[in-house]
Amino acid sequence: MRNFDTLPIRFTSSDVLIPKRDVQSHKGTFGKVAILAGCPDYPGAGFLALSAARAALASGAGYTKLCVANSLWPAYASRVEGETLALLPDEDGYLLPDLDAIDSAVSGSNAVIAGPGLAGGNVQKIILHLIRSVNVPLILDAGALNAICDVPDPFKGAKNVIITPHLGEFSRLTGKAINEINPVRDSIQYATSQGITVHLKGHESVTAYPDGRAYITCEGTPALAKAGSGDVLSGIIGALTAQGIAHPVETATIIHGRAARLAEAEFGEQGVLQADVVGKIALSVSRLIKN
Repeated sequence: MRNFDTLPIRFTSSDVLIPKRDVQSHKGTFGKVAILAGCPDYPGAGFLALSAARAALASGAGYTKLCVANSLWPAYASRVEGETLALLPDEDGYLLPDLDAIDSAVSGSNAVIAGPGLAGGNVQKIILHLIRSVNVPLILDAGALNAICDVPDPFKGAKNVIITPHLGEFSRLTGKAINEINPVRDSIQYATSQGITVHLKGHESVTAYPDGRAYITCEGTPALAKAGSGDVLSGIIGALTAQGIAHPVETATIIHGRAARLAEAEFGEQGVLQADVVGKIALSVSRLIKN
């Protein structure tokens, strides 16, 4: 286990390795991302989920599938562009624990994201099932983390899980008060004890791995201090993991922060919307690609 007094490695744009694409590549070359999201509690859930899906496409994923409650499909169908929809059994807009249907929806994906706008009484059972059954990288955020925060050893049996909490969500997971959390020490401790990757979001984000390695990225901006920012970041992480990019979490953080700064330059720090950030991801990525 890592010595918690050892400083983590600072990850910067010079560490990013996004290769140029082969001229003969196709959409299957760059991975499929499935996103389990949405519920009727949040009128903007459709947008939040689509933000993650669109961010994944803008970050280079070849294919994204939005897995949502069947009765909520009108909220998504009028907005989808390059994304596809998988409609899941539900009751009044809340997903039912039809694990076979969920397994079928995420089957064949190279990365799975769960959490944007996700709530309801069955979410805990669904997320615990995904933790134990999904063999590809599983990125958990927002509603997925809140659903399991009171479960003892929620990551028991996890295969390849990445969690992306902010301090409030991390506080609920660890049982520590926010003002007692040491981001570096506690991220490493939780990652090593649970056997998962922890990405604790903030102005200086900490990414800690099960083997005790830790990295800091400093790309935060107040322009990202709005609901939906985490959903966009999850989409970028999902896309990079699906493509097999080195250091996908840290690289996603840099892409996300730089996209936000590009939007900030155009719309001002206060006025940036998540759609603006998504709209700048492609430019952010292109500027990081190595010749």
